[in-house]
Amino acid sequence: MTDNYHLKRFLDAQERVYDTVLDELRAGRKSSHWM
Repeated sequence: MTDNYHLKRFLDAQERVYDTVLDELRAGRKSSHWM
């Protein structure tokens, strides 16, 4: 499958903060910069 929209870039960019995001969502409060 060809990735015409280069979606892997999005996944790569989010990978480094993914665990932090999940922790913050579970805690019910955003405390760092990730968007």
